[in-house]
Amino acid sequence: MLKKQDILSRTEGGLQVFQHYLQGNWRVGKNFKNPFYDDKNASCNIYKDKQGIYKMKDFGNDAYSGDCFWFVATMRGLNLKTSFPEVLETIVQELGLYSLCDG
Repeated sequence: MLKKQDILSRTEGGLQVFQHYLQGNWRVGKNFKNPFYDDKNASCNIYKDKQGIYKMKDFGNDAYSGDCFWFVATMRGLNLKTSFPEVLETIVQELGLYSLCDG
């Protein structure tokens, strides 16, 4: 069975998930415009937390902040809590991480 930690360990703490889905010229630690709304100012940032997990922080709107699982759920219009297995499967399929299922 697929686990959150498996995906994190195989995507550099979620960094590769953000890299796959976030288009444009952005870098870790550098502000960029939020892809979820018409952001007038570059107020988003991808950063690495103390546990080594990459997260997005929107300094202009905290509702748009979270890890790569939150990001994919938000992008797909899914409820993270009720659709978490679907979020995991989406990441596995779209990033080609099928080897996770082999053990």
